[in-house]
Amino acid sequence: MIELKNVTKFYPGQRQPAVANVTFTVPEGNTCVLIGPSGCGKTTIMKMVNRLIEPTEGIISINDNNVRQMNAVKLRRTIGYVIQQIGLFPHMTIQQNIAVVPNMLGWKPAKIAQRVDELIELVGMDPPTYRDRYPRELSGGQRQRIGVARALAADPPVMLMDEPFGAVDPITRDRLQNEFLRLQERLHKTIIFVTHDIDEAIKMGDQIVILQVGGLIQQIGSPDEILASPANDFVADFVGSDRGLKRLSLIRVGDMYQQHPSVQVSEVAEVAIERMDKAGVRSLVVLDRERHVLGYLTRKDAEKHPRRLVADVMNPLEVYTEKQSTLRDAFSEMLTNTIRMLPVVDDDDRYLGVVTTDAVQNAISTPHNGPEGV
Repeated sequence: MIELKNVTKFYPGQRQPAVANVTFTVPEGNTCVLIGPSGCGKTTIMKMVNRLIEPTEGIISINDNNVRQMNAVKLRRTIGYVIQQIGLFPHMTIQQNIAVVPNMLGWKPAKIAQRVDELIELVGMDPPTYRDRYPRELSGGQRQRIGVARALAADPPVMLMDEPFGAVDPITRDRLQNEFLRLQERLHKTIIFVTHDIDEAIKMGDQIVILQVGGLIQQIGSPDEILASPANDFVADFVGSDRGLKRLSLIRVGDMYQQHPSVQVSEVAEVAIERMDKAGVRSLVVLDRERHVLGYLTRKDAEKHPRRLVADVMNPLEVYTEKQSTLRDAFSEMLTNTIRMLPVVDDDDRYLGVVTTDAVQNAISTPHNGPEGV
């Protein structure tokens, strides 16, 4: 889908190139992450794809079309662009912000309105609640979601994302990353993603390009290839000495969770004991009627008061993980909350199963062959 051949960029007055002889290909539907220290040229490379910066030498093509032979304005309207500062127009409502490119393309008002609502819902927000609000009325995470929605407005095949989640707090960033991974599973966009965070690169990328200052490529490969076999000392130092632990970021919870019995909060503890005996376990996950996780119940606690309701003897638990989360994220939650079993929920926060510390240990000791599983 996207191909760079011997791309070099000199800025006026500079003797050394900002980007030197860069060559790589991004297959259709993949996310390619550009990463490296400040001054390595990663943002310059990305901006040359949509001609916000013109290359000095080399060829950049999208679907075999040389971007330098295309009208720059028309090119940019076919590429979604998300930046760290979000860049929403403060004087426009959310609906107007998302509709900017469709309006430029001459879409009919009814089609634009339908698309706006579709995208607000796609990024996990309620259209009637948010479409007429202004950016200042949204949280940082909500503004970032709308920035992604605006980039998707004209359904572009290619997206450029320049540290899109870098300006929000760690908890919100993790949720936004998971939300975007969920979207990408459905949309299959071809993405160039710039970050300075190796953990984010490992989590988000199908392919990683590691650059050194001066725009020199040090290694190109899948996250697993780079973690397992760094090309040189620079790459090894950049990914960190804990790269064995980082490989947990290659595995999605959705590939590793297992079934575990549950009990309704309104049931009696002696029913829970029978269920534990039948399943051969020492605890159950406690759910409400809609299968939302409320906590867990141990056999010890159930046996103390077998005739009482589960609601009276359960242990509340406010943490859980999503299918899109990485095994490393889940392991961190387990360590933080001193639990050996973490509930897994679907897109509607309904219980699916659990991921355990045993699963993490097995993943660490088993060679991993890519994002499809262990």
